[in-house]
Amino acid sequence: MSLCYQGMFFDAFELAKEHNKIHVLNQLGHDLSYTKDATVSLARDYSSRGKVVGVGEFNRTFNELLETIYEPEVIVQQLEDAITARRFAEERAARVLSSIDDKISWAIAPDPVKFDETLPEVCGIKDHLLWKEAMDDEMKSMEQFGVYKRVPKAKAKGKQLLGCKWVYKKKIGKHGEVVRYRARLVAQGYRQKPYFSYNPDEIFSPVVHKDTLRLLLSIAAAQNLRVYQADVKAAFLQAPLLNDELVYLKMPEGYEEYDDEGNELVLELHHAIYGLKQSSACFYTALAEHLRSLGFVSFVGDPCLFKKELSSGKIIYCAVYVDDLTYAVSDQETADGFLKDVRERFIVDDNQGKPIDFLLGMDIEQDIELGTIHLNMEMMIAKLAKGLLTAEELTKSSSVRYPMLVTPLTKLSERGVPKDQFDYLSVVGSLLHIANCVRPDIATAVGILARHALCPGAPHVKAAKRVVQYLWNTKSLGITYYRSAREVPKIFEGAKHPLDDGTNKLQIFADADYAQDMTRKSTYGFVFVLNGGPVAWGSTLGKTVATSTCEAEICAAVGACKEGVHFKRMLVDFGVMAADEPLQIAEDNSAAIAQAQVNGLRHVRSAKHYEVRLAFLQQLVTDGEIKFIYCPTALQLADMLTKCQDEKTFVLMRDALMSERPKKI
Repeated sequence: MSLCYQGMFFDAFELAKEHNKIHVLNQLGHDLSYTKDATVSLARDYSSRGKVVGVGEFNRTFNELLETIYEPEVIVQQLEDAITARRFAEERAARVLSSIDDKISWAIAPDPVKFDETLPEVCGIKDHLLWKEAMDDEMKSMEQFGVYKRVPKAKAKGKQLLGCKWVYKKKIGKHGEVVRYRARLVAQGYRQKPYFSYNPDEIFSPVVHKDTLRLLLSIAAAQNLRVYQADVKAAFLQAPLLNDELVYLKMPEGYEEYDDEGNELVLELHHAIYGLKQSSACFYTALAEHLRSLGFVSFVGDPCLFKKELSSGKIIYCAVYVDDLTYAVSDQETADGFLKDVRERFIVDDNQGKPIDFLLGMDIEQDIELGTIHLNMEMMIAKLAKGLLTAEELTKSSSVRYPMLVTPLTKLSERGVPKDQFDYLSVVGSLLHIANCVRPDIATAVGILARHALCPGAPHVKAAKRVVQYLWNTKSLGITYYRSAREVPKIFEGAKHPLDDGTNKLQIFADADYAQDMTRKSTYGFVFVLNGGPVAWGSTLGKTVATSTCEAEICAAVGACKEGVHFKRMLVDFGVMAADEPLQIAEDNSAAIAQAQVNGLRHVRSAKHYEVRLAFLQQLVTDGEIKFIYCPTALQLADMLTKCQDEKTFVLMRDALMSERPKKI
């Protein structure tokens, strides 16, 4: 067999013999003659045996090894794409929020995981009574809504009989206190067979995106709308199964029943319950149909954002996140009327419909007098910091003014810190959730930490703790949206960016950091600012290697424009932007701006490898969707989302985007 190196061929057998080595094929047990025309499939042996003598354990085939021979990037499953990473981040954040003391357990659920753990001899009489009350309440709710009827097990013959289990959860308030014990009966939906008890094409269920939610809050602040929230009680139980599907369920633990003849009873479901693959879709369908019957229309850009124009000229906006309703109205009377209409179809407790204060882990405070809405995650940051840092590290946090040092982290080939000593991935997941919600200032640092999630060492743990220390030191920082610039008190006018002309239009900043990663891939960043605060942002390592600064900037601009066009559609639906009004993209690279103009490509002879991206930008410019303006690097807010910066530069950029809770003068 021959080896090829830079166009030259070598006889591998002769080379091994010359250096007194044994060829790898002989080590695998092949009896080969040293002829030039010998053909052997190395891939077969590598994939079947999983190891080579003297080489070590590995799970990839030889062909895969060749494909990734230069700096192979293996990404942990939880962070392999944006959607998976977001879900993992939310799950890790939930564990932080559920901790009731200063110790966080990533491995052990803070709540009971099975029925036996709610018995008095296990959890104590007090918790037992609270969990029993929660289970009783769940069964009563199911009976109230006609979710099931008890039938003999024989009736389910020939049908799929699913098991079920109790899922327990303590609901946490904005100050970290336990406000409710909740028990949900969850079906073993993972056992459902396609087209047998559900249609796989009808189980999609959207939830409002956090970008959309922030956009709604920004619009509410600008238009002086009051924001309220309400929770639909036992939401899934109020939604009938689609297409008259029949699902049979075993009786839950603690509630087994038999008929007079001693035959076991099972539950025949007529409404959705938690765990079924179609449950979320059933509830969204029922809720959307009811809102549309009331005159609401959903936004094209986000089907979970609804709008209704009243005959009086007033407008109601409603964002739906599963069973949480966040709605913005002009006055209390309109808010009461909306909630009354919702209660015509769904059960909403009397204590719901209050001004918004806590949602999805975010502390939200609206001040009508000042015309501001402020978001932060102070409570979660405090729990994370106290659970991870020692008393000495908490004290030293006061000197940490920026999240990550400029010195790059070295990539390791094997894990240096055991998981039981420091659960690096869980910490990164929690930080990612905070960065996604209200802290764009740590997005770059968290992105860099995530690249080392497979093999973290002591330097990476130290860097992760530094980010937590920075958050602890700046835990009161958050996002503030303001009323129109003419009505904002003088004290807030310093929050305006020099490119802001006072019309509260959407400002988009896009930037790239060229080839600074060890893989020579560039980092792309963007941030959207509206009404004084960021509504969307991103910091992403490129998938491919850019060959010039201009190409990297073009890639960053394309990503920003994709998000920008989506946002423009929603702003048009909000009525705050004209359909023919172009978006303003702030770029600090003159070459990228020149190439993106309508006739720019004719003068670029070496842009063939990113010609499609250029054509996309030029089409948007031609259609009047976007326009580029030059922004000096010193004013480029997206620069913070592409690389680690020194303290002075970082603080300047951060303070342009974030602020503490506004106070009355």
